[in-house]
Amino acid sequence: HGWVEFRDKKEARKVASLLNNAPMGGNRRARHHDDLWNLKYLPEFSWSELSEEVAQTKRQKAHAIKHEMAAAARERDFYLSRIDQAKALDSMRSRARKNAEHKQAPPARQFAQRRAVGLLAPNENGGSAEAVAVSDVERRKKSRAPDAALDKNLLSMLFQTAEPK
Repeated sequence: HGWVEFRDKKEARKVASLLNNAPMGGNRRARHHDDLWNLKYLPEFSWSELSEEVAQTKRQKAHAIKHEMAAAARERDFYLSRIDQAKALDSMRSRARKNAEHKQAPPARQFAQRRAVGLLAPNENGGSAEAVAVSDVERRKKSRAPDAALDKNLLSMLFQTAEPK
C-alpha cells in the first residue's frame, strides 16, 4: 500500500491509466514479478487529507490496543486475585485439618461423688440396695411418723459432720 503524489494532474491521470492492472515485471526471480499494479487517480484529493486520515487510523489503532491491554490487565488481576484467594482457602483448610488432627477430646471431669443415702445397705430381706430405698420410702408413707435416727444420719452424711451426741 502506498501513495504517489504528482505535480501535474495530467501526468497523474496518464500514469494511473497506463499502469493500472499491469504486471510489475522485473526479473523473473523477483518477488513481485507476477504481481499487478493497482493505481487509481483521486480527483479533488489533497496530501493533507491523506496524512490526516493516516494519523486518524493510527490513533484508532492505538486506542484499540490500549483498550485491549487494559482489558487483559483486568483479566490478569482478577485471575491473580482468585489464585490468592484459592491459596488462602487452601491454607485455612489445611490449618483446620491440622488442628482437628491434634485436637483431643476435652478431659472428662472427675468429681468426688458422695455415697447415696440408703442405697448401699441391704434391706432386712436380703434384697438389693434399691429395694431397700423403695421399701424405706414405703414404710415411711405407711407409718407417717418421721424416723428421727434416720433423719440425723441423713443430715450427718449430707453435710459430713460428726453425729450429734
